[in-house]
Amino acid sequence: MRQIYNSLLKFNILRYIISLFIILCIISYLAHEYVKKRVLEITRYSQQSQIDTLISLNFGGIEQWILLRGENDSAPIMLILHGGPGALLFPSARNYGKNTGIDRIFVTVYWEQPGTGKSYQFNVPDTALSINRLVEYAHDVTKYLLNTYNKAQIYLMGRSFGSLIGMLLIQKYPQDFFAFISISQFVNTYKNDSISYDIAIKWAQNTQNEKAIEELKSVGPPPYNPEELLVQRKWVTFLHDSKLKIKRPDYMTELLSTPEYTLFDIFLIGFDPLYSLRALWTSDIYSIDLYDLVPSVKVPVYFIVGQHDIISSPILIQSYFKKLEAPAGKQLYIFDSSGHEPDISEPQAFVRIITHDVIKNHKSIQSKLVQ
Repeated sequence: MRQIYNSLLKFNILRYIISLFIILCIISYLAHEYVKKRVLEITRYSQQSQIDTLISLNFGGIEQWILLRGENDSAPIMLILHGGPGALLFPSARNYGKNTGIDRIFVTVYWEQPGTGKSYQFNVPDTALSINRLVEYAHDVTKYLLNTYNKAQIYLMGRSFGSLIGMLLIQKYPQDFFAFISISQFVNTYKNDSISYDIAIKWAQNTQNEKAIEELKSVGPPPYNPEELLVQRKWVTFLHDSKLKIKRPDYMTELLSTPEYTLFDIFLIGFDPLYSLRALWTSDIYSIDLYDLVPSVKVPVYFIVGQHDIISSPILIQSYFKKLEAPAGKQLYIFDSSGHEPDISEPQAFVRIITHDVIKNHKSIQSKLVQ
């Protein structure tokens, strides 16, 4: 009798646990759907010509997602290459487009690269992702945009690690692009991480931050494997954000309020968050040097640099800019009050460059060609 009683008790407990789990899932789903709906309402453009489209693409058997946003669906197209490797783009896309104003100028294409965010899949091996493959995937996305929207060329923008992909892309396929806007350009991995490490360890010692000193010394100067890089970046980013008084939004809140993500997408993002970093941050990355890889480009380039950036060294960017041969034109802009995200820190200066220099220069060149 007691055995039957114990069995029933266990069954009831299990049933209650399962019921509670189902209730929590339903509540989470409804809350997630409500928040997504509110975000869509807040970020919707009022113009009838607006575009707000999420598209699934498939290249080489790998599903990839792009989000198209803009006030005017006939505006020129600009593709964004996010940083990281593996930095999520969709959670910040809507606010970024509205706050910087680029969605008023372009149809902005936010592409989450393979292995990142909504473009992550269980069954893709690390070997399917490399810097050269990312360049080719970016080319595939570009071809899709050119063909689908009947464009001869598009604009391109890359941030940090994405700016490396951007430089390699415009060097290999210059015919596809009006111009390239580089933010916090990725130049030489080894030199850059060495500079960042030296700044961080000096800060830690000067402020007597024992935990930072211990962790930074445990990984030492570069080269780093992915796990060591995360330790270095944790303290470099902490120092960067502290100096510039940057307060970042809560990670989970951003994920849960991203209309482009389902709850299953969020589960996948948490399942293997280091996939892109592990696949792309190999020993080969420390041999990258744009001085040798991209000594010249045929596309107009615009380098935007934060004076206080300790993640992508302004010294290296300025040195590379001087050496770069760019017969179609090159410009360098130093944002005095910014760090690694000058476009976000000083959006008015950023959009002024886009409208007054990038767009006008292109129209001027086109006008001369017609004449």
